Amino acid sequence: MTESVNIRLQGPLLQQARELAAITDSTLQDVLLDWLNFSLSEQPLESLTDGQLLEVCSLDMPSPQREQLNSLLTSKARSALEETKLNKLRAVYRLGLVRKAKATRLAIERGLTPPIEPS
Repeated sequence: MTESVNIRLQGPLLQQARELAAITDSTLQDVLLDWLNFSLSEQPLESLTDGQLLEVCSLDMPSPQREQLNSLLTSKARSALEETKLNKLRAVYRLGLVRKAKATRLAIERGLTPPIEPS
């Protein structure tokens, strides 16, 4: 179910969301939805149901952000703005990767997924 909701945002929060939307070539709505989803997913992993935990284990960076990250990583010469974009995208990627790794460890402990065998 989808429902439209109108909210008032304070200046600094709105400015930060607009800047992130510009940096990631996203819409303001997409940035705000990502933030809400991230906030909801940031509840302690231990409190998640098995199904929710497995969802976190399989989360990936959204395609537009991942594509922009890859593009910036392969670029030979980057402007200062592109460096800023790259650093922000790297931070988002790292946070997601750490959360996914913690969720995977917990899923293994719960017996939801088999242990990862060393190569």
